[in-house]
Amino acid sequence: MEPTAGYALAAAAALAAAVLPLPRRHRLRERVFWIGLALAMVLLGLNKQLDLQTALTDITRCVAIAEGWYDRRAGLQRGAVAAVAAGALAVAALLLIWLAPILRRTAVPALGFVLLMGFIVLRAMSFHKIDALLGTPVLATRAHRLIELAALALIVLGTVAALLRRSAGKPDRLQ
Repeated sequence: MEPTAGYALAAAAALAAAVLPLPRRHRLRERVFWIGLALAMVLLGLNKQLDLQTALTDITRCVAIAEGWYDRRAGLQRGAVAAVAAGALAVAALLLIWLAPILRRTAVPALGFVLLMGFIVLRAMSFHKIDALLGTPVLATRAHRLIELAALALIVLGTVAALLRRSAGKPDRLQ
Protein backbone atom coordinates (compact mmCIF):
# COMPACT_ATOMS: atom_id res chain seq x y z
CA MET A 1 0.00 0.00 0.00
CA GLU A 2 1.14 3.53 -0.72
CA PRO A 3 1.65 5.58 2.47
CA THR A 4 -0.60 8.37 1.18
CA ALA A 5 -3.43 5.86 0.85
CA GLY A 6 -2.67 4.73 4.41
CA TYR A 7 -3.09 8.29 5.66
CA ALA A 8 -6.39 8.61 3.78
CA LEU A 9 -7.63 5.31 5.20
CA ALA A 10 -6.59 6.30 8.74
CA ALA A 11 -8.33 9.68 8.35
CA ALA A 12 -11.52 8.03 7.08
CA ALA A 13 -11.54 5.48 9.92
CA ALA A 14 -10.94 8.16 12.58
CA LEU A 15 -13.63 10.38 11.07
CA ALA A 16 -16.08 7.46 11.15
CA ALA A 17 -15.19 6.89 14.80
CA ALA A 18 -15.84 10.59 15.50
CA VAL A 19 -19.22 10.89 13.79
CA LEU A 20 -20.82 7.56 14.68
CA PRO A 21 -22.61 7.37 18.04
CA LEU A 22 -20.23 7.27 20.99
CA PRO A 23 -20.67 5.84 24.49
CA ARG A 24 -22.21 8.40 26.84
CA ARG A 25 -19.30 8.50 29.21
CA HIS A 26 -16.51 10.84 28.10
CA ARG A 27 -18.24 11.41 24.75
CA LEU A 28 -16.71 14.85 24.17
CA ARG A 29 -13.18 13.73 25.04
CA GLU A 30 -13.42 10.79 22.68
CA ARG A 31 -14.94 12.84 19.87
CA VAL A 32 -12.09 15.39 20.22
CA PHE A 33 -9.54 12.56 20.05
CA TRP A 34 -11.03 11.03 16.89
CA ILE A 35 -11.48 14.39 15.13
CA GLY A 36 -7.93 15.41 16.07
CA LEU A 37 -6.59 12.11 14.78
CA ALA A 38 -8.54 12.44 11.52
CA LEU A 39 -7.31 16.00 11.01
CA ALA A 40 -3.71 14.99 11.74
CA MET A 41 -3.95 12.16 9.20
CA VAL A 42 -5.33 14.50 6.53
CA LEU A 43 -2.55 17.04 7.14
CA LEU A 44 0.16 14.36 7.18
CA GLY A 45 -1.24 12.86 3.98
CA LEU A 46 -1.12 16.27 2.31
CA ASN A 47 2.43 16.72 3.53
CA LYS A 48 3.30 13.32 2.10
CA GLN A 49 2.01 14.41 -1.31
CA LEU A 50 3.56 17.90 -1.24
CA ASP A 51 6.91 16.82 0.33
CA LEU A 52 7.01 19.88 2.60
CA GLN A 53 9.63 18.36 4.92
CA THR A 54 12.16 18.37 2.09
CA ALA A 55 11.59 22.08 1.53
CA LEU A 56 12.03 22.70 5.28
CA THR A 57 15.28 20.70 5.30
CA ASP A 58 16.59 22.59 2.28
CA ILE A 59 15.71 25.97 3.80
CA THR A 60 17.37 25.05 7.10
CA ARG A 61 20.51 23.89 5.27
CA CYS A 62 20.66 27.16 3.29
CA VAL A 63 20.26 29.22 6.47
CA ALA A 64 22.96 27.18 8.22
CA ILE A 65 25.38 27.74 5.36
CA ALA A 66 24.54 31.45 5.07
CA GLU A 67 24.85 31.98 8.83
CA GLY A 68 28.11 30.06 9.04
CA TRP A 69 27.10 27.28 11.45
CA TYR A 70 26.67 24.45 8.94
CA ASP A 71 30.06 22.95 9.87
CA ARG A 72 28.98 22.79 13.54
CA ARG A 73 25.64 21.12 12.80
CA ALA A 74 26.51 17.75 14.42
CA GLY A 75 26.32 19.16 17.95
CA LEU A 76 23.15 21.06 17.11
CA GLN A 77 21.62 17.91 15.63
CA ARG A 78 22.39 15.92 18.80
CA GLY A 79 20.78 18.65 20.88
CA ALA A 80 17.78 18.70 18.55
CA VAL A 81 17.38 14.93 18.83
CA ALA A 82 17.52 15.13 22.63
CA ALA A 83 14.99 17.97 22.66
CA VAL A 84 12.66 16.16 20.27
CA ALA A 85 12.92 12.93 22.26
CA ALA A 86 12.11 14.78 25.48
CA GLY A 87 9.25 16.60 23.78
CA ALA A 88 7.87 13.37 22.31
CA LEU A 89 7.97 11.68 25.71
CA ALA A 90 6.22 14.66 27.29
CA VAL A 91 3.53 14.69 24.61
CA ALA A 92 3.06 10.92 24.93
CA ALA A 93 2.73 11.26 28.72
CA LEU A 94 0.22 14.11 28.42
CA LEU A 95 -1.73 12.18 25.80
CA LEU A 96 -1.77 9.13 28.07
CA ILE A 97 -3.08 11.21 30.99
CA TRP A 98 -5.70 12.94 28.85
CA LEU A 99 -6.83 9.68 27.26
CA ALA A 100 -6.89 7.72 30.53
CA PRO A 101 -10.71 7.65 30.81
CA ILE A 102 -11.07 6.37 27.23
CA LEU A 103 -7.81 4.48 26.89
CA ARG A 104 -9.46 1.13 26.29
CA ARG A 105 -11.08 2.52 23.15
CA THR A 106 -8.14 4.60 21.96
CA ALA A 107 -4.92 2.89 23.11
CA VAL A 108 -3.94 1.20 19.84
CA PRO A 109 -4.63 4.18 17.53
CA ALA A 110 -2.95 6.53 20.03
CA LEU A 111 0.12 4.27 20.14
CA GLY A 112 0.19 4.20 16.34
CA PHE A 113 -0.03 7.99 16.25
CA VAL A 114 2.79 8.47 18.77
CA LEU A 115 5.00 6.03 16.85
CA LEU A 116 4.16 7.73 13.56
CA MET A 117 4.97 11.18 14.94
CA GLY A 118 8.27 9.97 16.39
CA PHE A 119 9.17 8.41 13.05
CA ILE A 120 8.24 11.55 11.11
CA VAL A 121 10.28 13.82 13.36
CA LEU A 122 13.27 11.50 13.22
CA ARG A 123 13.03 11.27 9.45
CA ALA A 124 12.62 15.03 9.06
CA MET A 125 15.86 15.67 10.95
CA SER A 126 17.64 13.94 8.07
CA PHE A 127 20.78 12.59 9.71
CA HIS A 128 22.95 10.64 7.31
CA LYS A 129 23.40 7.61 9.59
CA ILE A 130 19.68 7.43 10.37
CA ASP A 131 18.78 7.96 6.71
CA ALA A 132 21.09 5.08 5.75
CA LEU A 133 19.48 2.81 8.36
CA LEU A 134 15.95 3.77 7.31
CA GLY A 135 16.85 3.14 3.67
CA THR A 136 17.81 -0.48 4.39
CA PRO A 137 15.91 -2.95 2.21
CA VAL A 138 13.34 -4.97 4.18
CA LEU A 139 10.72 -7.31 2.67
CA ALA A 140 10.96 -5.87 -0.85
CA THR A 141 10.66 -2.29 0.39
CA ARG A 142 12.68 0.15 2.48
CA ALA A 143 12.67 0.16 6.28
CA HIS A 144 11.26 3.70 6.44
CA ARG A 145 8.21 2.73 4.39
CA LEU A 146 7.64 -0.39 6.50
CA ILE A 147 7.83 1.61 9.76
CA GLU A 148 5.45 4.28 8.45
CA LEU A 149 2.96 1.70 7.17
CA ALA A 150 3.13 -0.27 10.43
CA ALA A 151 2.27 2.86 12.45
CA LEU A 152 -0.59 3.66 10.04
CA ALA A 153 -1.80 0.05 10.33
CA LEU A 154 -1.93 0.40 14.12
CA ILE A 155 -4.06 3.52 13.73
CA VAL A 156 -6.42 1.97 11.18
CA LEU A 157 -6.77 -1.45 12.81
CA GLY A 158 -7.15 0.03 16.29
CA THR A 159 -9.81 2.43 15.05
CA VAL A 160 -11.69 -0.29 13.16
CA ALA A 161 -11.55 -2.55 16.23
CA ALA A 162 -12.99 0.27 18.36
CA LEU A 163 -15.77 0.79 15.81
CA LEU A 164 -16.56 -2.93 15.68
CA ARG A 165 -16.71 -3.20 19.48
CA ARG A 166 -18.93 -0.14 19.59
CA SER A 167 -21.33 -1.42 16.90
CA ALA A 168 -21.53 -4.85 18.54
CA GLY A 169 -22.31 -3.24 21.89
CA LYS A 170 -19.36 -5.00 23.50
CA PRO A 171 -17.67 -3.65 26.60
CA ASP A 172 -14.60 -1.52 26.12
CA ARG A 173 -11.85 -4.08 26.47
CA LEU A 174 -8.68 -4.53 24.53
CA GLN A 175 -8.93 -8.01 23.06
